Amino acid sequence: MRVTAIETIRVDEVPNLIWTRILTDEGVTGLGESFFGPDATEAHIHGVIAPYLLGKDPRRVNEHSEYMLGYLGRIGSGA
Repeated sequence: MRVTAIETIRVDEVPNLIWTRILTDEGVTGLGESFFGPDATEAHIHGVIAPYLLGKDPRRVNEHSEYMLGYLGRIGSGA
């Protein structure tokens, strides 16, 4: 299984929330949510996380989380 697309979803009614949908070549879809700094989170997802995660096996969570944690200098921030 490989990640084929990463989308961010925002709605005007709730401007501080951002959802992230991850799609795979096997039809499995994942959905995540963040409420901290949605503009910075969205930029980080598309500028750093997506280029890293596309084509990788999404089941290797621990391996990927080491790369993606702490982008603002602390764990638990946004993306």
